[in-house]
Order: sequence, then C-alpha cells, then structure tokens
Amino acid sequence: EDIQVVDSPTASSVEAHVDVVEELGSENLLHLTIGGDIDIVARVNEAIRPELDDRIQIEFPEERVCLFAADGETIKFREAPTRDAYPSTQVQNEP
Repeated sequence: EDIQVVDSPTASSVEAHVDVVEELGSENLLHLTIGGDIDIVARVNEAIRPELDDRIQIEFPEERVCLFAADGETIKFREAPTRDAYPSTQVQNEP
C-alpha cells in the first residue's frame, strides 16, 4: 500500500511488469513482477489502471521502508504514515 506508481522513470523508481489488475471499486490491486523474479502486490487508488503486461514505474517511499539484516536484526524502522503525500495509494477514510 505504500508503493507509488510514477508516470516516468526517476532516480529512485524501478520498472515493474503488470501481471494482474484486480479492480475492487475504490482501489485496485496490482500484481507486479520486478526484475523477472520478485513478485509484489500493490494496493493503489482506483484511478490507477495499467493494462495487463504493461511495464510501469514504481517507487518505494524511503520513509515507509523497513530494512532488515540477514540475521533478522532491524536496520531501519519506517516512519509513521502521512497518506496525503502519496496520491497513488488508497486512503481509507474512517467514519
């Protein structure tokens, strides 16, 4: 859910192959492959609708990434979310 779809390549984006698009109404789930062997699922706003087999650019916002060493030790915690900064992620409005 913290993955951003960007319009064009940037210094921090990676290319992803679109394997499946699940349209769920207020959000879409994008089943993606990165580098030919890394499978991920991105939850995005309903306005983001790539076609099957498209190649899209995605970014992982640095402040939302968690990093772990090979032994499982935490290297970096992610910061608290600020959804307003990420228009391509689905924002859940609470009643």
